Amino acid sequence: MRSSRHFRRPGEVAITVDGRLVHGFPGESLATLLLAAGLDVFRIGAEGKPRGLYCNMGSCSECMVDLVLEDGRRRPMRACLVTIGDAMVVERRAGSDG
Repeated sequence: MRSSRHFRRPGEVAITVDGRLVHGFPGESLATLLLAAGLDVFRIGAEGKPRGLYCNMGSCSECMVDLVLEDGRRRPMRACLVTIGDAMVVERRAGSDG
């Protein structure tokens, strides 16, 4: 649960993650939204092990996800470095080491 005790949040935005509608707040990182939604596995490594948030500053590649562009192409991104935007489409990665 996100704390809102000492400040007011702007209105929520909705993004799609693996076909599921997930809500977050403007300015949050994609990693924050995924964790708050209970999605702590961001990708499955080549060896079949689940991978998630590790450094939270863009130095590693553990939080790699795919941003699905309007034309269907995928852009790999580190979830900790991406600020969410309304109507984003994201797919977590499987069978990849980054």
